[in-house]
Amino acid sequence: MDVDFVTDIADISFHHIGTYEVVLEAKGRQWKSTLEIQDTETPTAAAVSTSLNVGGTLEAEELVGDISDATDVTCAYKEEPDYSSEGTVHPVVVVTDEGGNTTEIIGEVEVLEDEEAPVIDGVVALEAYIDVPVSYKSNILVTDDCDPDAELTVDTDNVNPDEPGTYDITYTATDWAGHTTSASTTITFSEKPDDYIEESVVLEEAQEVLDEIVTDDMTLKQKAKAIYNWVRANLSYAESSYKESWTNGAHIGFTTGMGDCYIYFATTKALLTQAGIPNIDVEKSNTTRSHHYWSLVNVGDGWYHLDTTPRQSGATFFLLTDAEMIAYFEKYGTYNAFDTSLYPSTPTTSSTIE
Repeated sequence: MDVDFVTDIADISFHHIGTYEVVLEAKGRQWKSTLEIQDTETPTAAAVSTSLNVGGTLEAEELVGDISDATDVTCAYKEEPDYSSEGTVHPVVVVTDEGGNTTEIIGEVEVLEDEEAPVIDGVVALEAYIDVPVSYKSNILVTDDCDPDAELTVDTDNVNPDEPGTYDITYTATDWAGHTTSASTTITFSEKPDDYIEESVVLEEAQEVLDEIVTDDMTLKQKAKAIYNWVRANLSYAESSYKESWTNGAHIGFTTGMGDCYIYFATTKALLTQAGIPNIDVEKSNTTRSHHYWSLVNVGDGWYHLDTTPRQSGATFFLLTDAEMIAYFEKYGTYNAFDTSLYPSTPTTSSTIE
């Protein structure tokens, strides 16, 4: 016997508890039936560990992750936790689905007395072109001794991105205790060159390389090393006067495989940026005889120097400290080749090379 639905079943949500009247038709007659959707399975979830400033607040759902259930769930504390003093608290969160089924999850909260303000690294003078989007925060790193999610804001009220000129900008980091740190710098806007290569173009070129040399399970340090090795192996040094736009420089590097220090630097910058590795442009300050460009990178243990341009000495410039860079410049007669006051300081100990 053929039976057809008169009721549009698509209008019924099978992910929520409810009772629905369903009309069926058979042999020219309509029949009414009742569809009751129940939830008899308990939800599953995982505990989330976090930290909190003394006297702070956390919503119950912030201590629960990976929730799985056929219906919607709610999260509530079994008993209101006490976050008024330092120590480790283990609140119990009750996860309840629409059927009234519950699961209790025991969270872990480290309550800390936050007395220090956040630290802002990576604040340097910026250069940009009119009509080209600016990422003010891309190279900024905020750390805090207690708050892992300190908020960073940028004051650009005095900036006119449509007019050439140099403008003041201020970064402010605020932690959960209300402590703030500010750092100021400038951004200089100039007219975009007629032959300007868009950043999206060189990042696509960079991705093609990254697809061949990095994998998702690599650490940032391993990716940085793979990038360093690729640039050293695939670019050849050749004198060049082009230094107007890092995107154009990177495009030259990817398409010709040749160039001077600026092309090496720009190609490396594109790869680092696309790989998600924070990087800062460094330019030699003593330019009486020549210019030179390289990068500061942060792969998780502080800012270190990375310079892919080959040297006649054969030296390797992968994750060097300020002291190591200066020692090299001293040895080869270019002492104080960069102004350390313009850039975040590196750690005093060498990076552990993976």
